[in-house]
Amino acid sequence: MFIKKAFTNDFKCTVLFGWLLALFLANAISLSIRAGGKPNFAEPFLKCRTFGVDNGLTRIIASDNISDNSTVNISDNSTEIILTTDGYSLISLNTSVFKESWKSQTGGRLESFALTDENNLYVLSSYPAEDKTKIYNLTSASLKTGLTIWQKKIQGFSNLKLNGIKNGEFLFLLAGDKHLLAASKLNGQIIWDKHFPAPVTALYQSTPEKIDALLNDRLQTISILTGDVLEELNLKKLSPTAAVIETQSLLLGYETGETSKIALNGKREDVIWRIKAGGGISGLLAYQNLVLVTSLDNFIYLYSGDSGKLRWKKRVAGRINIKPQIFGDYALVLNSGDNSAAVIDLRDGKVVNQIQLEDENFFSGEPVLTGRYLVMQTSKGLYFYANPSAANCA
Repeated sequence: MFIKKAFTNDFKCTVLFGWLLALFLANAISLSIRAGGKPNFAEPFLKCRTFGVDNGLTRIIASDNISDNSTVNISDNSTEIILTTDGYSLISLNTSVFKESWKSQTGGRLESFALTDENNLYVLSSYPAEDKTKIYNLTSASLKTGLTIWQKKIQGFSNLKLNGIKNGEFLFLLAGDKHLLAASKLNGQIIWDKHFPAPVTALYQSTPEKIDALLNDRLQTISILTGDVLEELNLKKLSPTAAVIETQSLLLGYETGETSKIALNGKREDVIWRIKAGGGISGLLAYQNLVLVTSLDNFIYLYSGDSGKLRWKKRVAGRINIKPQIFGDYALVLNSGDNSAAVIDLRDGKVVNQIQLEDENFFSGEPVLTGRYLVMQTSKGLYFYANPSAANCA
């Protein structure tokens, strides 16, 4: 009797302990997901933290965002952002604990954004020469430590910018609007310098061996290894103001308000569809099999990628001059000089959320997603927003 009763009590205690442990683990996992997961854009946002609000020079150089020309992907699960607070130095900020992982100098004023791959950070900076031209430094640094791996001095070019194409072997730099340079990732050596006959509007790596370069009057396909022209498509309508180069098609927007989709099927321009908005086209974004169009008539349009049929249109407060960011099924829409951002559900065009800055502050760059935070670049510094359900939002 005694043994049987003891066994029964021990069994009940074991079951109870197991149930409590399971409950604890479930709660812990839930908290972990809320703390480390991405924000829900349909929920309210609270301003949790700020960074670099003392001088107004703080901007993000590289981040978790996947973007074609402004910010770059470090890794899908990374909570590190690379930023500057003065235009001359770099800081790697861990947003999970809000501590600087490292800080380093660039040897000059930072130009545009940075590029990253699995282990390295690539940065372009400049300083004035004696003849008042610019001398550029192309630098490769360790993402882990910030220490310089190599630095290449580049002279003889003006308005040099890193391009957002991510390639395993080369970095691409635009000089002015008609020169494209390819530099080796191993040492920064310039491999080739391509001069285009017309200004470059957009660049896209179509295959591991090819780059599509959209000019004012044509689309050229060039070799990544040599810079030689492989194919060329002449455009009937010139000077697009916005473009998206896809694998089999080309989306073009014009100051007349026209947006057209062209099939890339050789040397002949084959228009799939053509539509018209009320103002000049300021931006195009591909979303699934749809096209998000921003226009100077203060409207955002969503069209079918197959037919050009209008899905919905939405009027916004002002002209959009900062590229909208798409996060899942939501678009975050804002413009510089304003202090209010709108979250639009791309499925129906409804505004489901807003983020409001204080008076005398305005947005100064594209928003960035890192960990559980939505980071807004403002004239007063970086503002970190999170859902109220996120842990440690204070």
